[in-house]
Amino acid sequence: MLRTQQFQELTGTEYLLADIACKMDKKNEKEHWDVRIAEGKKIVESDAIQTKKASNPIGLTAAIEAYKKTRNQQATGYALSLDAASSGLQLLSLLVSCPKSWRLCGGDENILDAYTHIYGAMQVGNFLQRGEVKDCIMTALYGSTATPKSYFGDKIEIFYETMEDEAPGAWDLNMGIQELWNAMDGNVYDWYLPDGFYACIETCDKEDIPFIFYEEEYLVTQKVNQRPRFHKGLGPNLIHSVDGMIVREMGRRCMFNPEKTVDLIHWITHNVRTKEKDNHSTR
Repeated sequence: MLRTQQFQELTGTEYLLADIACKMDKKNEKEHWDVRIAEGKKIVESDAIQTKKASNPIGLTAAIEAYKKTRNQQATGYALSLDAASSGLQLLSLLVSCPKSWRLCGGDENILDAYTHIYGAMQVGNFLQRGEVKDCIMTALYGSTATPKSYFGDKIEIFYETMEDEAPGAWDLNMGIQELWNAMDGNVYDWYLPDGFYACIETCDKEDIPFIFYEEEYLVTQKVNQRPRFHKGLGPNLIHSVDGMIVREMGRRCMFNPEKTVDLIHWITHNVRTKEKDNHSTR
């Protein structure tokens, strides 16, 4: 069973305070909830809030206005933002129910940042920064091989061996998704998203076209209507299909209106009963 961090039940105001802390300084997204909330309280209680120095000045202003209205018992309609815990890695881990992969992004309370943990496991601090390794992990989970190769060079095996060891289930699914392209025909594919939306992707290949300008030869890349040798979109499309469904569901729940729900239930049940009566009358 996948183990998660210790569950904390926060109020709407506490979530808002945490959001304010993260809008002021993006680094707070990596802090525990109690730290975020405490930092948010300091900000709203300050006599002079330095919004211009914030990581997200406009977002911070909106969040503080929402907090003020909330304190006055006014509805705000404000939708706060929460940073995902390495969403690509997280969703791949959940789809294959891999405990070892999942511990990196929610399953171990001692690991607040999957990228930092994997960076430490790779032991490449002598020639790579944490941000560079993060770029490699993020793009590799979306099918890229060029980015890891550009950073790791002849030490590329360190990257792949560590990913296989630290996130075995998620990495195996990622590689399997990429191999699906060879099992598909044509340059168009479609699928249904988890909440019923239909998506269709038409791929195309790229071709370098040479041209002469002032006696100098240049190349311009142009799309051509033919099947590419490899398509990196399969992984991102799967992840974003689930991710998008979660975002839409959150939006639906935030916009929940009990009166509209009652009206809808009444309309559905009334319509069903009317049809039943019509069916009985025609027999």
